[in-house]
Amino acid sequence: MFSHLACSMNGNNYDAIKIFPLEGETWPISKDWAMNWCPHIGSNKKFNYDFINVLSNYVDSIGVHVAYLVKSKSFTCLLHQA
Repeated sequence: MFSHLACSMNGNNYDAIKIFPLEGETWPISKDWAMNWCPHIGSNKKFNYDFINVLSNYVDSIGVHVAYLVKSKSFTCLLHQA
């Protein structure tokens, strides 16, 4: 599930769709995600995540460059680069 339009391209394995973050986008990164995670297990679980700002477009050999975002003092939902 994505909170905004995501750029994608068809993968070459098992009809996979690859999702790539683009420069300038903000993404949440889960702190406790696991490959065996299931949304139906532990539905009362509180999820922990960080926000990042994507600084470069995806490149196969490198990935992406990102900067962590932190909450601004005295604000509940205003973020700035760490």
